[in-house]
Amino acid sequence: QIEALLSDETTITLLPAILVGGIYLLIPILAILGLVYTAAVRNIVFGHLVLDEKHRFSSTLSKRRYTWIIVTNVIVTVLTIGRMRPWAAIRLSRYVASQTMVYAGGPLDTYASDIRESSGVVSGEYFDIEGIDVGAGI
Repeated sequence: QIEALLSDETTITLLPAILVGGIYLLIPILAILGLVYTAAVRNIVFGHLVLDEKHRFSSTLSKRRYTWIIVTNVIVTVLTIGRMRPWAAIRLSRYVASQTMVYAGGPLDTYASDIRESSGVVSGEYFDIEGIDVGAGI
């Protein structure tokens, strides 16, 4: 049975097409899984993020909605040749901001003033050189 299948020339000529088609199907699936993973990791990281041992953060991104927004943003941006990119960025930022919470354990003004007094230019420049970004938006 296998020998008859391999000896058939049409099967051998279809094999590269099937492989290429599989790769083209695999790329969007992996991209969508990457978006779902990103939303899940963000929720976990922000759920464990504590600032000054008082202020807690929370993120409640829906994996489905986050993925839908990004996929539709890409489609709209491609169809409009980039003209709707600002709209897409604002749409995503608005959703992410609406799903991010800060639970302040006291006044944030004291924390901000403490940071201004204690941090120097060297620490900020070091983080820039190393490419370190917490991404908390503080």
